[in-house]
Amino acid sequence: MDPELSLLGVELIVDDLDRAVELFVDVFGCPMLARGPSALVAGESAVIDLGRVVLTLLSPAATGEGSVLAERAPRLSQFVFSSEATHDGATDTGPILRRAIERGVAVVPLDNGSFYLTPESVQGALGQAVAMVVTGPAPA
Repeated sequence: MDPELSLLGVELIVDDLDRAVELFVDVFGCPMLARGPSALVAGESAVIDLGRVVLTLLSPAATGEGSVLAERAPRLSQFVFSSEATHDGATDTGPILRRAIERGVAVVPLDNGSFYLTPESVQGALGQAVAMVVTGPAPA
């Protein structure tokens, strides 16, 4: 049986992090879980609790420590999906990974059993370059 997927998070690249945080926190009343330097790229991020989904707002820097995004225009950047755990607690992303490879979708496996579909490979299906990450179950 294939593992079930659920949407865990969405990442948006924004021009003005303060205004984006104001919209979600001050206007909509969503709790902010974290704010600070981005872990993966040069810039600052804020993580907003949207209930069952976490929203990451990323304001990438033009220069700085870490990777610098070549394309910093505001856009939907990625979807993060959670794959359920198997009966022994391991995460089984294998069937999804195999189907993506069989259908010629460019994937990048990660050391922890997670993987992502490259933005360029998703562009043909969605009309925009958006990464799709498939990872293990969300922490309880």
